[in-house]
Amino acid sequence: MLLARTTHVVQKDGVHHNGDTYFADELWGMAGEEVEVAHMPHDRRWIEVFHEGRWLATARPSVELDAAERARVLERRREDEKELKAWARRARRRANVRVAPITAPGEIEPLDPPADSGSRIGRATLRLLG
Repeated sequence: MLLARTTHVVQKDGVHHNGDTYFADELWGMAGEEVEVAHMPHDRRWIEVFHEGRWLATARPSVELDAAERARVLERRREDEKELKAWARRARRRANVRVAPITAPGEIEPLDPPADSGSRIGRATLRLLG
């Protein structure tokens, strides 16, 4: 059977095709990815989804999901949201870690010696203050 093919970008709720939203579990976490959709032009019951030339899933319209499937999808979204919030919280905590200074307070010594000193220290030379 020869199917028409189009290219779509996966949205967070599935693949939007011909005014309908199609969903399959394999599309989870692929938001923003480009996929190729093979479909029968006058049959909206299903679409075949391909990613990088390989078959990925058969997606069905999201309005046809029964109550149990819809509940499972929403629960998975909530779990992912919790996990992402925990990850962001850990990242914020790591970003707030204070770093000890590498120099001690004291008088400031110029790194460039005076021009008349005759010293062999060049401009790019750094001296460790100890």
